[in-house]
Amino acid sequence: MGQTGPKTKQQLERGLGKVLFVDEAYRLGEGAFAQEAVNELVDTMTKPKFAGKLVIILAGYDNDMNNLLRVNEGLSSRFADEFIFPSLNPRHCLQLLGSKLQQSRISTPVLTSSKFEDFFDELSKLSGWGNARDVQTLAKSIVRAVYQNNPNGGQLVLSEEVTTTCFKTMLVTRRARKQAVPTPETIPLGQTQSLFPHREAPHFESNVSTAVQHSVERSQIEPPPEDYIAEPEAIEEIRDAGVSDATWVQLQADKKAAEIYAERAEKKINDQQQAVKAAEEAEQKLAAETKALQEIQAKNEQEASELQRRREEARIKELEAKAARERIEKELERRRKEEEEKKKQEAKVQTKLRQLGICPAGFRWIKQSGGYRCSAGGHRVTDAQLGL
Repeated sequence: MGQTGPKTKQQLERGLGKVLFVDEAYRLGEGAFAQEAVNELVDTMTKPKFAGKLVIILAGYDNDMNNLLRVNEGLSSRFADEFIFPSLNPRHCLQLLGSKLQQSRISTPVLTSSKFEDFFDELSKLSGWGNARDVQTLAKSIVRAVYQNNPNGGQLVLSEEVTTTCFKTMLVTRRARKQAVPTPETIPLGQTQSLFPHREAPHFESNVSTAVQHSVERSQIEPPPEDYIAEPEAIEEIRDAGVSDATWVQLQADKKAAEIYAERAEKKINDQQQAVKAAEEAEQKLAAETKALQEIQAKNEQEASELQRRREEARIKELEAKAARERIEKELERRRKEEEEKKKQEAKVQTKLRQLGICPAGFRWIKQSGGYRCSAGGHRVTDAQLGL
C-alpha cells in the first residue's frame, strides 16, 4: 500500500514512445492495490509528460472489462476506442477443427454433418467457452481417440461415433462445472405489512371497559392475497381492556400477515428442498455419465499405451532386421569380389601354363598344394616356377 502508485507511474514512463499492453486488465478492478493503480493511471494519462506520448491497450473479457471501467469514472473516457473480437461461429469452429485434424493426417468426411455445428452452438453458449483454444483441445482428444481405435496402423479416418463421443464428453464436463442450486426468493420479516394494500383501519364505536370476547368479521380486515387459503369465518381472540378497535383490527391483520408469511416461507423451503433434490439427482446422473466416459477414456488410453509399446517393439525389431540384412549383404559383396578376383587370377595362371607348353596335349591344369598338375596327371608345375 502506497507503493503501487509510484510503480504504476514507473511502468508508464517505461512505455513512453512505445505501446503499453496490459493483458487480463480486468484484474486492475480487484483489491485495494488495483484501485490505487487505476487511480494513478487515470491521473497520469492526462499529464503533459504522458498525453499523446504512448499507446495504452487494456485487454480482457467483455463483461470483466465493463466492471473495470466502473471502478473509476474517468477510466472509461480515457479509453474511448473499443475493439471487440467476436467469438467464432459454429461453422468456423467446425472448419478449424477439420483443419487441425487434417494436420494430423486424419480424413474427416463426417464433419460435413450439421449436427456437429449444433454441438459447437451448445458449447459456445456455455460460460468459459474459449473459442479456438477449446477447438484445439477438442481436436487433441479426437486425434487421441482416432489413434486408439486404429491399432493396425492403417489409414486414419474419423468416424461419426468417435466424434460424437468426444463432443459429448466436453459438453458433459463443461456442464458439470456450472451446476448450481437455485436460490428461491424470501420475504423479509420486516416487510409483512406490504402483503396487504395500505388502507386506514375502520372505526367502531365501543364502550368496552373490561376484557371481553370479541369476534371480528372477515369483511372488516384488509383483503388477503390471491394465494391466501381461507380460515374459519371467525377468529376468536381475547382482547385486553383499553385496546381500540383500530388497533385491534390492525393487530388481526398483522397476525394474518404473519401466518401467510409462515406459509409462504414453508412453501419456499419445500420448493428449495425439491430444487436441492433435483440438483442432486442431476449431479448424480452427470457424475455417473462422467465416470462412464472417464472409464472409456482410461480404457482407450491403456489400449493406446499397449499399442504404442507394440509399435515401438515392432520398430526396434524392424531396425534390427534391417541391420542384419545390411551385414549379410556386405559379407555377400565381399565374397563375390573375392571370388571374382580368384577367377581372374586363375584365368591368368591357366593362360600362363598354356603358354609354357609343358603339357603338349593341352590338358587343363588342376590346382594342387604347392603348384598345378595337368588333368592327365603326367605333368606338374610348382608355384615357384609360375612366380606365384
